[in-house]
Amino acid sequence: MTRARVLVVEDDEEFQELYKKFFDLHAEDFSWVLAKTGDLALTAIKDSPQPFDVALLDWHLNRGTKNGFQVLQAIQSDAASGMVTFMVTTIDLCLALFPWAKFRQT
Repeated sequence: MTRARVLVVEDDEEFQELYKKFFDLHAEDFSWVLAKTGDLALTAIKDSPQPFDVALLDWHLNRGTKNGFQVLQAIQSDAASGMVTFMVTTIDLCLALFPWAKFRQT
């Protein structure tokens, strides 16, 4: 069975650790690469000897020059990639749904 190749684009260290724990538990099914910025994600896509099957993109990246949406646009501009993409967000969605609530922002 071939393992799915996953690109994780995440700048938050706590979420990076969660991804690491998940992918360590499922190492038989997935190989994964962590990119801590959108810029590094695009470099990983370009330089990878094998294409990624899936990308998990943090919507709100605080580091680098590209956010998750810009990375998504770059991936989608290459129609041949066939990469499935998921946008991941937490605090932004919570603030949109519950603007009166106070959430910890980093």
